[in-house]
Amino acid sequence: MTRRLERPSTHVSGLAKLIAGDNSCLFSIWFKSWHRDYETNRDGSGLAEWNARHTSAVHELTDRLERQGDSVHMEMQNWFEVRSSITGSIVIGKPDITGRDPDGAATVNDIKTGRPRAADEIQVKLYMYLLPVSNHGRWRRARMDGCVAYADGTEIRIGADAIDEEFKGQVAGIMRRVVSEEPARHVPIERECGWCDLTAADCCERIEASSPESARPGDTLHSC
Repeated sequence: MTRRLERPSTHVSGLAKLIAGDNSCLFSIWFKSWHRDYETNRDGSGLAEWNARHTSAVHELTDRLERQGDSVHMEMQNWFEVRSSITGSIVIGKPDITGRDPDGAATVNDIKTGRPRAADEIQVKLYMYLLPVSNHGRWRRARMDGCVAYADGTEIRIGADAIDEEFKGQVAGIMRRVVSEEPARHVPIERECGWCDLTAADCCERIEASSPESARPGDTLHSC
């Protein structure tokens, strides 16, 4: 049964998609931040295969960084929370790999096994921004670089200077909408609804389609 939280808890990956414009619907991330135990329309198919590919890629990059002399930390070792002192809202994240090279420079790495998306770089920038102000003592006040590593060997490097006031303002703008107690704006789009795991029971403007590829104008729109 769907239950509402006293304070919202938002994951970095959802914020990244909104900031990058990969997702347009504010309601989806708002609802998932404020609720737990809601029904989903996903059966988990393909998840085990994705986990296996991702885990393999994480270990391969970790091995390479350790051979270079880096001090490396993986996945759950990197779990962090940032809690707002004003609203009590929480942002959580779990970068794939963090570490320091022999010269002491800190880098957060995230592995992507799919096609490149705008949100990939934004997600790493969020890690770079939030880890140093989080409850994670290892990276408190650290100056961090970032890297998006793709399965084909491509790497996108992001310097610490990318975390500027403009970026911080973008994050704050999205967060104000996500932590609001009033439901955020629905933006029903055929393809986005096709990939969203919320059901019509919780999203009254969800557009139903047989698949994301076949969704088209005229598919069922649930009225609020």
